[in-house]
Amino acid sequence: MNEESLQSSTHGVPKYKMPLAVIIGMPAAGKTRVGKELAHILNVPFIDTDDLIERLASILRILVKSLLEILKLKLLKMLFLQILSNPPQ
Repeated sequence: MNEESLQSSTHGVPKYKMPLAVIIGMPAAGKTRVGKELAHILNVPFIDTDDLIERLASILRILVKSLLEILKLKLLKMLFLQILSNPPQ
């Protein structure tokens, strides 16, 4: 495999940043355990996508909560402005 075909097969990601291994399998099959042991043996970092997904979900929960608060305040402002511009008779 030449450099050009290697570069195209990595979708433009430099080969030194590509993972050494990607472990896939059914839930509770031991992917994390095997991945950690393999990373230790190869002396490379281990990245668990479950951890990444959980961090992203946590960030998204915070973002959604903040956006809902902003929306709530905007709606309250609109409601108050409507009431003030058209007071009940």
